[in-house]
Amino acid sequence: MNILCQSAKTICPVVTRTSPCSCPTARTNSLRKSSPALSAYQFHSRSRLRPLGYRFLNFTRRPRENVMASLERDAPSSVQDQEGATSSPEGAVDFLTLIQSLKVTKRTGWIRKGVNQPESIADHMYRMSIMALIAGDNENLDHNRCIKIALAHDLAEALVGDITPHDGVTKEDKEARERAAMQKMTSTLGKKSGEHLLALWEEYEAGTTPEAKLLKDLDKLEMILQAQEYESGQGIDLNEFFTSTQGKFQTETGKAWAAEVVKRRAAAQASAKDAAADGDARDGKKPRVE
Repeated sequence: MNILCQSAKTICPVVTRTSPCSCPTARTNSLRKSSPALSAYQFHSRSRLRPLGYRFLNFTRRPRENVMASLERDAPSSVQDQEGATSSPEGAVDFLTLIQSLKVTKRTGWIRKGVNQPESIADHMYRMSIMALIAGDNENLDHNRCIKIALAHDLAEALVGDITPHDGVTKEDKEARERAAMQKMTSTLGKKSGEHLLALWEEYEAGTTPEAKLLKDLDKLEMILQAQEYESGQGIDLNEFFTSTQGKFQTETGKAWAAEVVKRRAAAQASAKDAAADGDARDGKKPRVE
């Protein structure tokens, strides 16, 4: 007899009146319970996540020891603690369900600046992966590894959220929280896949290999390109994203692509200024003085 699943709050064919729920939603929920970021999410019908608002990042202001203890509870000390070289179907689907939050969590910087319908973390990761696909040939790099790093670099944000410098979290604390999150997430996978994903994330964080340096550039590049698009489409000022990245590109590809984005931004701003002047002239207004 189908009854209400206490994990998903939906009708579950697995639950009986004499046994606890063992459906995939219940297994995934057990993983989520030890993550402070995900305590700000709620399940609704069909087991999809509904964010309660970007202020779920308030967990970042909790004492570090509380956050880290919560993230690390029941997590393996190393992905080497996992059994089996390959991921089980249950573990793979658990992992994929965890990263679903990347699709619905909006990027914090855009929300803070009042962007209408801002991109999600997954949106950013997707275009950055496409950038890696077409940029790898411009450098003497491992092309496939660049794409893999792009896909892995923000996975931890599925649990800890999009932490920015405005959240008052130190670089060291942010790295520690994300490492604990990655260890917890990859613990659902087989040893081979788990170690591979963790190694890709660690390579990006270290930022020392040629591939990681390019991806660090592409991360900033995707951000300023998105900022330029929001400025043009919504008429808002996002100059701080350009000033914060100015002079910080390390690779020739990054420098060249960033220069192109800045050039197009300047052209769009000049065009908008000319259009405003034409409108004032038609309305008989005096030219604007800036």
